[in-house]
Amino acid sequence: MKAAYRAEALTMAKLAAAEKHGKRQDETSQKRHVRDLDPLVFGSLDLRDAYDKHVAGCRMNSALKKPVLHALIQFPIQLKINQETEKRMLRNAIDFVNRTHGGDAVFAARLDRDEDGQHTVDVFFSPKYEKQTKSKGAEVWISTTKHGKELALKHQA
Repeated sequence: MKAAYRAEALTMAKLAAAEKHGKRQDETSQKRHVRDLDPLVFGSLDLRDAYDKHVAGCRMNSALKKPVLHALIQFPIQLKINQETEKRMLRNAIDFVNRTHGGDAVFAARLDRDEDGQHTVDVFFSPKYEKQTKSKGAEVWISTTKHGKELALKHQA
């Protein structure tokens, strides 16, 4: 069995669209609706509010136009769906993203249970890291590329 991971950097406008989708307020989510089950949620469906709380007090490069990453983690479709496996998929997706992106990255995640496909978890995150400078000392910064670059270097041929 194999899993898949795909991530995209989001502007704040795309984050707002993702929030509408998660709340089932857009046309696409209405078309995908096949059963009446609420999603499993980590954090909140209010993505902008969760993001603002997550990055409060953090610094980021002023040129950063896409400060949020949205990962889709597809678990093997052979997994039998029940309450326990749904909770495990959500927890494992969050743990994987945090483990590979500095430990404190995820501010929200959702496993949609009303759609046909039930093995995909949406994870929203803004990775943090501590930056040391001579002038300001230790500060927490947001970077959507730092941890990915480190991971790529670690696993290059």
